Amino acid sequence: TEVPVVGARSWGVMLTSARLTHSLFSIDLGCQAGCGAIIDSGTSLLVVPPVVIDQVSRAVESLNADCSNLHVLPVLVFSLGGRNYSLPPEAYVGDENTLPWSAQPQSDDEHFRIPHRCRLLLMETDTQTQFGPM
Repeated sequence: TEVPVVGARSWGVMLTSARLTHSLFSIDLGCQAGCGAIIDSGTSLLVVPPVVIDQVSRAVESLNADCSNLHVLPVLVFSLGGRNYSLPPEAYVGDENTLPWSAQPQSDDEHFRIPHRCRLLLMETDTQTQFGPM
């Protein structure tokens, strides 16, 4: 899939129409007038403005602490360079328990087990670009 690169020094692209969509609701995440976005193959995390973090955090308040009900969360829908994309909840919410098996305590004792915690897979930036907030 091709997306037009608009950045002069990076893989910058135009982002529009960012929304969380669900059969019962839709939450606008901004970027109606356009935002800048960076395509970075060095991370699987999405980097978003603080307002998006706040809105997504509110949308996932009903999530179980162990991520066992990801299916109830909305899909993240957005447009890059005029093409629409959608990411399932598993792309922006995940289990914090990411230590490799070999690094986890090996014990049957519950006190030594690492708890599963659900968290947003988003990083925050408050950066402005010539195409709008990033």
